[in-house]
Amino acid sequence: LRGRGIASQSTVTRGIMAHLRSEAELVAVIGHEIGHVTGRHSASQMSKQTLAMGGLMVGMAVEPELQRFGGLAQQGLGLLFLKFGRDDENEADELGLRYMTREEYDPRQMLEVFGVLDRVTRAAGGGGRMPDWLATHPSPENRLARIQGLIATTGATGTVVNRAGYVRRLDGMLQGDYRTLFL
Repeated sequence: LRGRGIASQSTVTRGIMAHLRSEAELVAVIGHEIGHVTGRHSASQMSKQTLAMGGLMVGMAVEPELQRFGGLAQQGLGLLFLKFGRDDENEADELGLRYMTREEYDPRQMLEVFGVLDRVTRAAGGGGRMPDWLATHPSPENRLARIQGLIATTGATGTVVNRAGYVRRLDGMLQGDYRTLFL
């Protein structure tokens, strides 16, 4: 990405790239993914889940009466970990914003990404969405509002967008199931 020191590998698919409209939007996505890595979100989540489930098992072994509520307790822990996942997503968004503005990309382009995510989510789910408290990710609307606030309060600035260059690179890119494209 223009030799700007942004990591070149991330969890970005051809499918999402076709929905993005500029290099700055792609940088926002990659910055978010790098934020997960630098925030050690996967390792932290696994440690918390292991500790909580271990505690639950020990509690049920020590007090057999608790076994009646084991399933309910597991469901409660599952809901708690969804909240931890949303917190990780918010932190990754914030780190992604910081990374992209450090490289002088326009932070408002991250807001465009949330619009893309909202459209893709609605199209895939038929327009309906589960309540935020049951979701692993904050809603695109909540993420948009949060990042708008961060841009305003931090004074994040940048001007690089590179829409034409990005679209030119996408032209002719194969999209779809690669196994069927080449058979």
